Amino acid sequence: MTDVTLRPPSLRRPRVAAPTASPRVVVVRDTRLAAAIRRRTLVRWATVAVVAVALLTVGVTDVRGHVELGQIDQAQGVASNNLSALGLNVTLTRANSADQENRVRYLDVQMTENPLMIGSTNAITEQQEVGIFFDKIDLSALDGCLNGVTQALDQIGVGQTEGALASLGAAGPACQAANP
Repeated sequence: MTDVTLRPPSLRRPRVAAPTASPRVVVVRDTRLAAAIRRRTLVRWATVAVVAVALLTVGVTDVRGHVELGQIDQAQGVASNNLSALGLNVTLTRANSADQENRVRYLDVQMTENPLMIGSTNAITEQQEVGIFFDKIDLSALDGCLNGVTQALDQIGVGQTEGALASLGAAGPACQAANP
């Protein structure tokens, strides 16, 4: 150790001679010191290795998590698209059901009107029969007229309104000829 303050040698303390150690003690000390340094170095390397493995594990787990999230997002998108398609299908099915209900109601109304038309036709037929009996109407013309009216009623019963109108139009001349 050196004296920091510069004093004249007379004021300085006397120097103590350093103990002299045997070379064997120095070697043992150096060996112990080297072993301690090796242990510390080994501990440091082990700590660095453990930290590196932990960081690598966390990194791999993070990458796996991101991959799984991507797959889940993709599957959720596909499921969402399928759900939208099913919703559209349900909407179309409901619309078709409503349309079918409307057709059933229309046919129900037609079925209600057909007996009324049949009753009216029966009344006309009875009048024609009375006319045949009294006025000597042409029976072949009356037969053609009644066949046309019957065909029109059958077509109305199955929902062919345009065909029924065409049948009545075709039977018109025969009905005119049957009326005296």
